Amino acid sequence: EEIFTQALAIFTSIADSLGQANALHGLGQTHQALSNHAKAEEVFTQALALYKSIGASLGQANALHGLGKTHQARSNHAKAEESLTQALALYKSIARSLGQANALHGLGEIQQARSNPAKAEEFFTQALAIFTSIGASLGQANALHGLGQSHQARSNHAKAEESFTQALALYKSIADSLGQAYALHGLGLIHQAQSNYAKAEESFTQALTLCKSTGTSFGHANSLVGLSEVLICQARYSEAKPLLDDLAQLSTQIGYEWARDRSKKLLAEILEAEKLPTKPSP
Repeated sequence: EEIFTQALAIFTSIADSLGQANALHGLGQTHQALSNHAKAEEVFTQALALYKSIGASLGQANALHGLGKTHQARSNHAKAEESLTQALALYKSIARSLGQANALHGLGEIQQARSNPAKAEEFFTQALAIFTSIGASLGQANALHGLGQSHQARSNHAKAEESFTQALALYKSIADSLGQAYALHGLGLIHQAQSNYAKAEESFTQALTLCKSTGTSFGHANSLVGLSEVLICQARYSEAKPLLDDLAQLSTQIGYEWARDRSKKLLAEILEAEKLPTKPSP
């Protein structure tokens, strides 16, 4: 942030509009990485205005993409869609394949957040084709993960499993631990939905290990939920209880209300189940 701020001051002093815009874009990305979305939006907007004033199409597209991701992070889906659609058009006009693919992937995520899996699938498929054509492994993996979630939302378990498995292989090939964790979590959910508890347990356990090693608290919590649910489905209550204790503590610590509520509900289910008389052995 300090470097970009200094660069901005220098470029401003010599009236270098492109330099100013690039420095502002860098600041926007820094604020975005720090989850300071209001500041990110402010500087991306300033960068966009400067890029427009000098007719720099690539700069405009990049600034619009940054704005789109910032709006998306704040769940402002309408504004995010508008920015990413404009970015996509600009990337197309200057034949920037990677930019197009990233914008399409972002649009897929927005449709997914709006519970429109059919449209999300369409965008992810287009993004995947471009990422594959330019050999962008991380992009391919992310698009496949998105497709897995879209298939999952439509209860198309076979296709979802196929997409998550392909995504997992790609994440492994580029040593992306976080990506592997998310793909494994997706596989866990698919196996769980098919009552294949042994495979679900294996996937969630692997995801949990990776989330712990990368310090990904929300992924850690989600894996604990999945693993606890699978154990409860098998009446393995004594194994699930300590996981739920960990989940309650972690979710409170990071302010993850959904996971905290889920831990309470699952613990209540265990306590209720333990009150029931056990069937006598034959």
